[in-house]
Amino acid sequence: MNFYAPLPSEGSTLQQGDLLASVPFTFFSVNNAAVTLTSGEIELRNIALNTADVKFIAVSVEFGWGIVLSQTCDLQPDPVTGFARKPIVVARVRPISKLFENFKDGTAKDAVGSIKNLATPGKSPTVLYLPAYEAGDLIFPRSGANLLDVQRILAQDLPDITPLLRLRLQDAALQALQERCAYCFGRFGAPDDLYYSDDEWAEIQRSEEERRKSQKQ
Repeated sequence: MNFYAPLPSEGSTLQQGDLLASVPFTFFSVNNAAVTLTSGEIELRNIALNTADVKFIAVSVEFGWGIVLSQTCDLQPDPVTGFARKPIVVARVRPISKLFENFKDGTAKDAVGSIKNLATPGKSPTVLYLPAYEAGDLIFPRSGANLLDVQRILAQDLPDITPLLRLRLQDAALQALQERCAYCFGRFGAPDDLYYSDDEWAEIQRSEEERRKSQKQ
């Protein structure tokens, strides 16, 4: 089965699951940040303890593959501005061997065993496995999308990142991404009474008790 779908025609917008090349992922240290102050001075500072007069923070940047996590409806350009409707969330994609050192694919048998360990959300809740792909000048190695390593891109930058599109997931692969996102971000349940006052929770319990009694009759 093909994991990737044909690329859209020129002028198409992005959708959830699209793979982008050369996405800038930025990083900085909270306890040793290089900051520029409003006075123009530059210093190293723990910005968790002191944010006074900070105007800019220097960041490190790495360019690499990313996969769009934002829902497709939020990526539709506003007809007036041309911008996305919300900030765009992109997860970092790295070669699978960088994410899992024990991933083996020297033989087909090795590859099957390694992929099985990543194929279901229960075994790999935060990483979506992405098969290799080659066509013309495009070479995409076996990779993994780390759903907890993300970059937020401003909504107004949608027209600028759209040309970075290189691969699009076909429907079954997109569904697998959506399942992984639901498992990764929704697998921790809140206590049933978390959002209610004591009186409200007592009312819920009373209603449940009445429902159980009516079912027994």
